[in-house]
Amino acid sequence: MQVICNRVFAQKTKKINRVLINTVLNNILYEFEDSYYTYREMLTKIQWNVLRAIAKEGKVSKIYSKHFMSRHDFYNASSLRKALESLMKDQLIYKSTNQGIAQYEIQDVFFSKWLAR
Repeated sequence: MQVICNRVFAQKTKKINRVLINTVLNNILYEFEDSYYTYREMLTKIQWNVLRAIAKEGKVSKIYSKHFMSRHDFYNASSLRKALESLMKDQLIYKSTNQGIAQYEIQDVFFSKWLAR
């Protein structure tokens, strides 16, 4: 959020609106795009699909539920678990707890936005 505010402020415009903010966000995503494509080359297909699924959901609390797995075409909970553990180890995904319930989220907000597009 701080990066977006900094970039909006740098525009030196008196009128800040959603169009300007979206333009700034898209420019930021474009700047990092090469790095994001590099991730795609480094990760396995299931790891990439897990990232995309979490990005589309925002935060995921019931990652092994039938609903989540079927909606994102995951057929094997064991493969999903291994991919998730690897992504957490690589610090691409982090796990938090809210009232005793685990939630998974992508570490880099911009990467998450880029993946969700």
